[in-house]
Amino acid sequence: AVLGVKLKHLEDWTNERRRVASKYRELLKNVEKIKLPEEMDYAKHVYHLFVIQVKGQKSEVKNQKRDELQKFLGENGIATGLHYPVPLHLQPCFEHLGYKKGNFPVSEELAEQGLSIPMFAELTDDQIDYICSCIKRFFEK
Repeated sequence: AVLGVKLKHLEDWTNERRRVASKYRELLKNVEKIKLPEEMDYAKHVYHLFVIQVKGQKSEVKNQKRDELQKFLGENGIATGLHYPVPLHLQPCFEHLGYKKGNFPVSEELAEQGLSIPMFAELTDDQIDYICSCIKRFFEK
């Protein structure tokens, strides 16, 4: 019954998340140390998450820059997430498949770089501006 009520709002919520993503993309497009999610011409993203990729140093065992940005944003009242910090092939439940670190380098790089910033339909323009200004401030220091 609850989901039946919520389904009536799904299209509006999706459109609002697309609006938030568009504003993020516009405000963060010139931040060189991050890569933004891309949308293909043949599909429309629903933006359940908005995951930026924070470029770290190749020599680092772990992406310290991503972790430092996450800490900085938290100190400024902005919740973030690491939704997939361990690639699937390195999860304990898949050990029996025999994959090792290095077998899927793109997945591993994305796991080390990904940082989810706030994404929900009710984000205001002021909140989006604040989040983006904090990200920019972090990379300017």
